[in-house]
Amino acid sequence: MIYRMADYISEHMSYKLLPFMYKYTSPAFLERLSRHHFVQTMRWAGLHSAFYREAFARLGIHPARVRSPQDLGDFFTTPDDLVRDPEKFLCKSPSIVFESSGTSGKNKQIYFDQHEMDDMGKVAASGLRLMGVGPEDRIANAFDFSMWIPGMIFQQGLQ
Repeated sequence: MIYRMADYISEHMSYKLLPFMYKYTSPAFLERLSRHHFVQTMRWAGLHSAFYREAFARLGIHPARVRSPQDLGDFFTTPDDLVRDPEKFLCKSPSIVFESSGTSGKNKQIYFDQHEMDDMGKVAASGLRLMGVGPEDRIANAFDFSMWIPGMIFQQGLQ
């Protein structure tokens, strides 16, 4: 219940107040909240992502029992996993896809839905706010929109 309340507050809190919520929240609570989100993410991925569902089954990992990264053993993903079949990672329909040439020379696709883009923008806005940037300031976004995602996320934050 407390985690749902914390999520609700952060979801609906203004970008101006969000950084201060985390600044004045106890590190112990933030650690518990982070652990809770990790557990929820493992369950979500195990249910909704073909890649994780298949990998977990192959390795005998039960998402409902995962409580920490150590519970995953030596499971990890590789750049080749992303290149081979990126859509198997999807848990829901994306709104936007970014593609990078990566360091291997093979394009890697990363998908986000609009909610994730909005969340990343909110985090960027909160960071800008903590640095003293306010609505009266004028910012020129010099990040390139054609190269990966920083330009778009920074723009979301500025908006």
